[in-house]
Amino acid sequence: MRESCANELNHSLEELAREVVIGDEFDLQIERARVEELRERLENFGAVNMMALEELSESDERLAFLTTQRDDITKGIAATEEALREIKRRSRERFRDAFEKIIKLQRAFQRTIRRRPRRDELDRHRRRARVRHRHHRSTAR
Repeated sequence: MRESCANELNHSLEELAREVVIGDEFDLQIERARVEELRERLENFGAVNMMALEELSESDERLAFLTTQRDDITKGIAATEEALREIKRRSRERFRDAFEKIIKLQRAFQRTIRRRPRRDELDRHRRRARVRHRHHRSTAR
């Protein structure tokens, strides 16, 4: 028993005897039955995976890594969406500016066309100019 105490509990039998106070209600038979019950329950646990703590640690590291990756991707998506909104805003602004310039040019062109004499008016002016020119040459002789 001394050897079991030293190996399993890391205490000598004498140390344990000094620490434990046995009360008047202590029943050795009940306590032995309790020990047997606990021993059976312990054996029924089956094999303990000694690597479980190491696997848990590795899983925690992997979770932290993947969480960081997910957060980075989420931030990247948000930044890309913001960039697209800015590109869309600038494109619309540039299109609106170009469209307004085209409208101004179209109006200016229409004003110019309205002021310009029509072709039949130009022909009439040319004929008058020829007549005046002939008339001027004939009077100049």
